[in-house]
Amino acid sequence: YFVTADGYVLWTTCITCGVTQISTLLMDGYTPTVNIVSPKMLGKVTKALTRDKMLAHPVYDAWIKAGYNKEGYMRQLEKLTSSDSKQ
Repeated sequence: YFVTADGYVLWTTCITCGVTQISTLLMDGYTPTVNIVSPKMLGKVTKALTRDKMLAHPVYDAWIKAGYNKEGYMRQLEKLTSSDSKQ
């Protein structure tokens, strides 16, 4: 997460995403990322979309419908996080 005078950019890695209309590679040439930006940051970050446009994009929708890559692992993390927040 980065904040500038023009707004913000939130980027996250997505190893299973590959390079698509809405994902790109980090400078390492290997790690795919997805970039979400505030409206004033559009055009300043490669393949970035605003949150609303990302949520509405068909590629993003397909990723969400595909579910977790390692669902058992992710569910375990959810349980750990949930129990940590109750303490």
